[in-house]
Amino acid sequence: MTTAASQVTGDLPRHVAIIMDGNNRWAKARQLKPQDGHSRGAEVARKIVAACVDRNIPYLTLFAFSSENWLRPQTEVRALMALFLTVLRRDEITQLHAMGVRIRFIGNRSSFSKALQKGMLEVEKRTEANLKAGAGISRKQSLSSLLSFPQNQTSQAQLLQQTCTSIQA
Repeated sequence: MTTAASQVTGDLPRHVAIIMDGNNRWAKARQLKPQDGHSRGAEVARKIVAACVDRNIPYLTLFAFSSENWLRPQTEVRALMALFLTVLRRDEITQLHAMGVRIRFIGNRSSFSKALQKGMLEVEKRTEANLKAGAGISRKQSLSSLLSFPQNQTSQAQLLQQTCTSIQA
């Protein structure tokens, strides 16, 4: 995905880490269901991944699920797990693999369903030969995904501004 914003040049961070938070509040503010907020969050995450690929940022960590999320209503947790499994099966994984992106999941997976754990492992194995670089970040018992990208040039402030603009769109 190439955008006009990708023409910006300057220093970029080598690693961007994002805590995916506020999807539920976003949905409530718009009188939508929590699942709608989480789906929108997944769309925004997709845009952020594309922006990092476009700008050749080597590492992106998405803090996607914290142990506190298990305390949410069961219907919301089930919807989050279904969304996660759906994302793992989307064509974007194939596209990211074709671009040389390595995907790793970091954190405690033991509470996730066997199907979800299997999907995570399959994605990791599929992309493990891509960009043999990466480091892990874990927060409490959260699950994060670390995506490894090629190198780049654009300023950190500009990237944050562009990302915030994308999120608001």
